[in-house]
Amino acid sequence: MSKEIYLQQLASIAALPVNHTQSPTLPVGIALQEAEDLVVWCADDKTLLINAGLDWTLVDDLPLRISATRYIQSEWMQVFHSREAIQQQWADARRAAYALHNELLHHSYHAFRKHPDLTQKISRINQRRTHADMIQNLIDLSALANAHPHLFNAIGIDLSLFREGETLAHNLSTLLAEANANRMSANTLRKDRDRAYTHMKQSVDEIRHHGQYLFFRDESRKKGYVSRYRQMTNQTAKRKAMSRNQE
Repeated sequence: MSKEIYLQQLASIAALPVNHTQSPTLPVGIALQEAEDLVVWCADDKTLLINAGLDWTLVDDLPLRISATRYIQSEWMQVFHSREAIQQQWADARRAAYALHNELLHHSYHAFRKHPDLTQKISRINQRRTHADMIQNLIDLSALANAHPHLFNAIGIDLSLFREGETLAHNLSTLLAEANANRMSANTLRKDRDRAYTHMKQSVDEIRHHGQYLFFRDESRKKGYVSRYRQMTNQTAKRKAMSRNQE
């Protein structure tokens, strides 16, 4: 149901100008709950709010905007947590690959020390710097070792070490592709989440503005049109500032 609502709201969400899109500045779960609370709170003030200029369709539409934001937030969080897992796998595998990469270079320089043409090839390989380069290096080093096995046999190095590097390179290539794809997907979903959040926040801000305008002398009603989270964080910041000033 949430996905259906999100798709229903998508045209309005996508219509938001990119430069008007906001990232949440408070936990999304709290923002969503405060929006839910606002729908209930403002119902008792419907006539007053309409008379003060509020477009009531914003209130009617707010539950749909909340539901749409909940859906895309959930989708983004799933990809975000998946990204964390993939990034950790990539980081662990990368460390092992660089260690093996450096070891293979070390053996190759020694094996080829009397062959300048081969040493130059190793030096060119060693000049590559990106992760993608490191993956290709493992494959190239394996190819060079297989082309000159007698030079490695002469220094007691088993070529299975180079084959291990080639296998690791192919696995790393797949893992890096997954990490890159996941990162791009997460970035896209985060932007979609920000747009949905902004779409919801526009309604919330408009309703709160009218409520605060109406009840500027009535704290018992005005409190329902103010973010409790913001109040608490502001009070905490003030207490900390006062404490620092008294030191």
